[in-house]
Amino acid sequence: MALLEVQGIVKRFRGLVAVDNVSFTVEEGEIKGLIGPNGAGKTTLFNVITGVYKPDAGRVIFMGKDITGLKPHKVARLGIAKTHQVPKPFGELTVVENVAVSSLFGGKHRSVGEALEEARGVLETVGLGEKADLPAKVLNVQEKKRLELAKALSMKPKLLLLDEVLAGLTPREIDEMLDLLRELRRSKGITMIMIEHVMHAVMNIADRIVVLHFGRKLAEGTPGEIANNKEVITAYLGDPELALKFVRRE
Repeated sequence: MALLEVQGIVKRFRGLVAVDNVSFTVEEGEIKGLIGPNGAGKTTLFNVITGVYKPDAGRVIFMGKDITGLKPHKVARLGIAKTHQVPKPFGELTVVENVAVSSLFGGKHRSVGEALEEARGVLETVGLGEKADLPAKVLNVQEKKRLELAKALSMKPKLLLLDEVLAGLTPREIDEMLDLLRELRRSKGITMIMIEHVMHAVMNIADRIVVLHFGRKLAEGTPGEIANNKEVITAYLGDPELALKFVRRE
């Protein structure tokens, strides 16, 4: 049984069909890439999975349970957490307080003290332990991305949805973030779906990739299969030789 099943999801906003009959599965322990041009429906699909939007058709099945249309806090407490494309921490709160807020949102009957203690542990995991007591507003872009990741991890997810977690980072920072994500899968067994436009990164970390285009699923396959798919090259990747260079060498 797959950890997550997305079955025929449709989401409309008045006359606009943002997600059009999209289906795929995510296996436990997998890192699934979700790519496509801006406006393809990627973030909308994440918002359907996490309960921010209720779909107009289709179902979301998580660990064998139909969670379609559940409220976001209930989805979070079942084990699905999401990072946001643009980090917006509570600037006046400390870094550790930001993580504790998320821990309480996604946790099960934790006290504030327990949440703060757990938050410090999560911050150590993502490399922000020394920044724990600073106001979140003083963090740079890389640190805010790591704080966003820490907030999601504090909910102890089984499935982590990453919305452009690499955007705005330098090449070195991207490599460091990829190493961290690989370690999280290895040490904590967290399954991930990542929306990403940094092609060399997603091609090197994802086990399989889903491509969306105008709200529809254009293709699904391994990084090598996606890099060789003529429709994907035409719609999104552009240069077939460059696309193949993105793919990791085993």
